[in-house]
Amino acid sequence: MPETNQPNTMPEGLLTIVYTDIEKSTKTGLAIPQESFTRFIETYGARMRLFMTEFKGHEAGDGGDGHIVVFKMAGDALKFVVAVQNSLRDEPICETSREGVEYQVRLRMSVYKSARELQVNPEGKYRDVQMWLASRFNIGVGGQILVAERAFREANAADAYEWKHWEHRRLKDYETPETLYELLWDGESRGEPGSRFLPEWYSEDTAYIFRKEKEQEVLSYYAIQPDRGTRRRLVSITGIGGSGKTRLALQCMVKCVGMYPNKLHFIPLADKSPSKEALAEAIGLGLGFTGADATPKNLLLNLKELKALILLDNFESVYCPEAVEFLRDLLNACKSLCIMVTSQEAVQLAGLAQDVPIENMTDDEAELLFIDRVQLVKSGWKPETESERIALAELFDLTARIPLALELMAPGMSHTAEDNLPALVARLRSTEMPALPDDFTSGSDQKRHHS
Repeated sequence: MPETNQPNTMPEGLLTIVYTDIEKSTKTGLAIPQESFTRFIETYGARMRLFMTEFKGHEAGDGGDGHIVVFKMAGDALKFVVAVQNSLRDEPICETSREGVEYQVRLRMSVYKSARELQVNPEGKYRDVQMWLASRFNIGVGGQILVAERAFREANAADAYEWKHWEHRRLKDYETPETLYELLWDGESRGEPGSRFLPEWYSEDTAYIFRKEKEQEVLSYYAIQPDRGTRRRLVSITGIGGSGKTRLALQCMVKCVGMYPNKLHFIPLADKSPSKEALAEAIGLGLGFTGADATPKNLLLNLKELKALILLDNFESVYCPEAVEFLRDLLNACKSLCIMVTSQEAVQLAGLAQDVPIENMTDDEAELLFIDRVQLVKSGWKPETESERIALAELFDLTARIPLALELMAPGMSHTAEDNLPALVARLRSTEMPALPDDFTSGSDQKRHHS
């Protein structure tokens, strides 16, 4: 490990800015003794400064559980973040709680190239909006490195490292979507930025990713609109059961994680009773409030300063006039709160709500979805013969291109030669109510989806 010899002068000009943050540092600090936590942070800080010296980095800020480091060259910044992550893997920094649970330093890291020259003020600090803009990219998980496009281009490191691109990400204070470049320092992706906010059943295998125009429409309402001068704070995604409302909403939610850092909440409402009390209780539970704190009146007070996006899934379960009025009260009381709703009927709140209806898929969307899901059980499968193409078109007619129906059919394409597409469609055509395969698995655990 390198020896420390930190320069005293801070660089100026077009700089590369690295943000680091220890994942779950607050939870760690509460779980282990104070002296252990102090050692935990100090050991991490000392190691960071060793690598700053080796790769010509300069410490521009220290938040205790995170650092801001600036570099002249983006290439040096990439070498730095990779070296730090390798070091934490090879020589972990760990402490143990009184209950014997081990806690380890796991860093989320981001790399950003300033768009204009940075200057140091008389106090030796950078007081520039570029520093805040740089922080918006640090939205990954422990072990993840996210790189902004200018830094990626300047470093010219497309072939030096493995990468995964995450496109169309909405970040706070950015007018247009950004592409995030994940540096796969150990060959592994840590998953979609913001995925830690999603329900456990959501994964890349079950992600609903084929409604690009609808994604863009939903996300546009949360941005400042030049023609309106404001944004919508409640967007309801509406459609029949199985049309993919929840998957679309989750995809939109995770793509705008950078607009609400650490403030995304998924609130399931299926099987709740139609009342404002049930709605308030579900929201309270999702945000850590229970009992009297989760009553409608008290919840409005508890969430008054909340800056977040919450997704209310299956709002039709609680739909009633008083539940809709509670949403109005919530938005009026909590000026920095935004809400996304999935529902079989639109939320009617004039001036506050925007309805985005989704219909069944087009042929092209349906084909993309079906092939993607079939490939989970039959690797590399694609319709190649004329009979498969004819069967595929008939399958779309029989399922009415309903996304959930297509997903339920896909597991019928097993690994055996007999279970081909024409055979699957023939069974579907001859069955009044098609039965699910014995080995059927689904991304949904809701019984109401298994019709």
